[in-house]
Amino acid sequence: MLSVNCPNCNATNKFERDAIPTFCSFCGACLPDMKPYVQEAVRIALEREREAARIESEYKRHEMRMESEKQEIRKEKVRTFKDKVELVRLIGIILLISLTFGFMFYVLNLGH
Repeated sequence: MLSVNCPNCNATNKFERDAIPTFCSFCGACLPDMKPYVQEAVRIALEREREAARIESEYKRHEMRMESEKQEIRKEKVRTFKDKVELVRLIGIILLISLTFGFMFYVLNLGH
């Protein structure tokens, strides 16, 4: 809703953008042509709506990128954990083989 003050009685005339008054509803005096001001107000409102939509879109894209990054971090943590488990398993196998050979050499040397 928009408004214009009457130049004669200073009353506030409220109106919708598609029903621009030409006369004061209080004293009947001629009101200034509000059409250019209304068009400018509508243009500004549309720009603000577009900017708000653009910002919302950017925010959603940012959220999607952040979620993607979180998923990549989770995957990397899982890969890192699996690599650590594999390394511990490999060290265990090497240690077991070493102990087995050590025990075999010990037993074979006892026979002499």
